[in-house]
Amino acid sequence: MNTLKLSNGDVIIDTFQNLVLQTKTEARGFLMFLIDDLGLDESSILEREEKLTINTSVNGIIDTSLSCLVFDSGSEDYIFYID
Repeated sequence: MNTLKLSNGDVIIDTFQNLVLQTKTEARGFLMFLIDDLGLDESSILEREEKLTINTSVNGIIDTSLSCLVFDSGSEDYIFYID
């Protein structure tokens, strides 16, 4: 896992199997890979904020909200990003 830093400088040490990337650009790039590889319909992609639990080096386990790209609104297939 890459080092993921929050805006307060804290580092995420566990995402509890959620896909979390540092930037929207990285999330978008990963999503484009999925669109090309799996034939997903790009027009069905949603952008929103969702709650998730993460473990950080300073604050421990916390509940937070992060922006995410959703490629299947009927499931929990989210690509979260920090910035």
